[in-house]
Amino acid sequence: MVHEFARMSGLDQFYGTVYEVNAQGFFTGKALYLDFIYDKARVLEHAMKEHGLTLKGSFGVGDTENDIPFLKMVDHPICFNPNTALYAHARRRGWEVVVERKDVIYTLQ
Repeated sequence: MVHEFARMSGLDQFYGTVYEVNAQGFFTGKALYLDFIYDKARVLEHAMKEHGLTLKGSFGVGDTENDIPFLKMVDHPICFNPNTALYAHARRRGWEVVVERKDVIYTLQ
């Protein structure tokens, strides 16, 4: 799904969960490489090294405290519908907090 979304959106690089496919070509339901893909900071470091990127002017979006290491890396961290722990951290650091409910979007100052 991520591959198709990226292709349709004109993106040339993407990262997402990879699911195992059996010999018959069916998904088994087993997710692969979880230790890597769920660590956004590690994924970002990999992408930077692989593609010679910098973080100058970078944006990052996270929603849980697991995203804090990744958000600390980027120039413009955005906490989108954050859980309580990320919200508290974002307020202490002065990060942007965006809350979306139904068809209304709030940016908290």
